[in-house]
Amino acid sequence: MNIYKSFEKFIKGAPTINITDKNENDDVFRISFSYMEKNYVLFYDPKDPEYYRLMLPVIGTVNQSEPDYNKVLAELISLTTMYKVGKAILLNENEVWLSYEQIILDIDGEYGSLFSRSINVLSKMLDDYRNFITTTNEPTNSKRNEHPQ
Repeated sequence: MNIYKSFEKFIKGAPTINITDKNENDDVFRISFSYMEKNYVLFYDPKDPEYYRLMLPVIGTVNQSEPDYNKVLAELISLTTMYKVGKAILLNENEVWLSYEQIILDIDGEYGSLFSRSINVLSKMLDDYRNFITTTNEPTNSKRNEHPQ
């Protein structure tokens, strides 16, 4: 069972997870879902079945013209350094995203604990980012992801 199918099975056993979008038509499969008022996206590439990526998209925005831009970039680097499999990145020039990425050597395994762990890591990273934003002069266009995206 690949990661994508295992995740579908995991979701069926977790009634508090709601699938909001599913795309199996591209080269990379994607499942978007909400859990505890946060939106996540799971990516699966059949050409690279050992690679697992779960993302928490658009947790904030920051523009180069904002005075705290360099502080936000430094915080993204700090978060990426602090979490072993987590990445805090800037996409589309100004969107802050969080990502949990891992190589899975047993591609036929059960992944329930991996999914739970990755959601927990992303949630902790989001808490750390929010704490940073509230203790810093908040960038003008920052979204705190207080409502689902």
